[in-house]
Amino acid sequence: MAGVSSTSQNLSANYDPNKNYTVPLTVVTTLFFMWAVATNLNDILIPHLKKACDLTDFQSSLVQSAFFMGYFLLSLPAGKVIKKVGYKNGILIGLIACAAGALLFVPAASTRMYGMFLFALFVIAGGISFLQVAANPYVSVLGNPATASSRLNLAQAFNSLGATAGPFIGARLILAEVEKTAEELKTFTPEQMDAYRLSEASMVIVPYIGLAGVFLAVAALIYFSNLPKIADDLIEEEDLSKSAEGGTSVLQYKHLVMGVAAIFLYVGAEVGIGSFIIRYMQFLKIDDIKIEIFELSVNVKVGKVITEKNAAFFVSLYMFFAMIGRFLGSYLMQKIQPNKI
Repeated sequence: MAGVSSTSQNLSANYDPNKNYTVPLTVVTTLFFMWAVATNLNDILIPHLKKACDLTDFQSSLVQSAFFMGYFLLSLPAGKVIKKVGYKNGILIGLIACAAGALLFVPAASTRMYGMFLFALFVIAGGISFLQVAANPYVSVLGNPATASSRLNLAQAFNSLGATAGPFIGARLILAEVEKTAEELKTFTPEQMDAYRLSEASMVIVPYIGLAGVFLAVAALIYFSNLPKIADDLIEEEDLSKSAEGGTSVLQYKHLVMGVAAIFLYVGAEVGIGSFIIRYMQFLKIDDIKIEIFELSVNVKVGKVITEKNAAFFVSLYMFFAMIGRFLGSYLMQKIQPNKI
């Protein structure tokens, strides 16, 4: 394909063997961890906002709908904007958008307006779209072109780590230690119920202000970092025009089309399972859980009814095994053809 040789040449053009890329690579790699944490906090928000905003399970699932709609609607525009302003500025736009979306949680929680929560999540997802479009090429150029794939694997490892850590962090910062039972809630007056739900909603304010602060701090690091400019956006314009004149379309590659369908189904399954693990564990009303992983045995005492905070442990466990699966798949693809995997 026309863009492949051009991409390789441009990666080499950006590489300076006398330059130390450790610091900028570290800064850019933190982006993978951060957007994974922000994305997987949604699994904690779903049961929490269900309670704080008095939602049905269906309504609470709109957390993920609003978030991933941001990816769907803004990924292509993000690519066009980044092409005009450059990759570094694109990362800065993404970080500032993520911070703005996180800060929108303050008025959303203060007013307990579910629609504003959803808009805030949409803004965060839009920012992450910019980060994802820009970060992968940057990781590729921050070092020797021969080891670009290894750097991408390292960055993706931090992404998986963030996905595992997100629910764990969120559960401890957002979910209550002691939950009110259904019987206790029935004794509340309307005024007490409003105060209780407002208190629950306000639990997200401090964590998301902190998240916004981290995004802004990393934006400052990126701004003052001496990141290399990616030559010609990695693909020569004339190569693209030649490809277009030839009438070549990516849709003519059946394996690509099927790959897109596979990703659609996979992401739906991954997000759907993670979103409702907490609610499902509560539905089961298990009071004693024993986990056995190889020789490791763990008992989780949860009392009469499993709490949201205890159930959140299983979201992190789920994402941990997804991380193991990612590494296993990466290893197997070195031994077996990817299409057979």
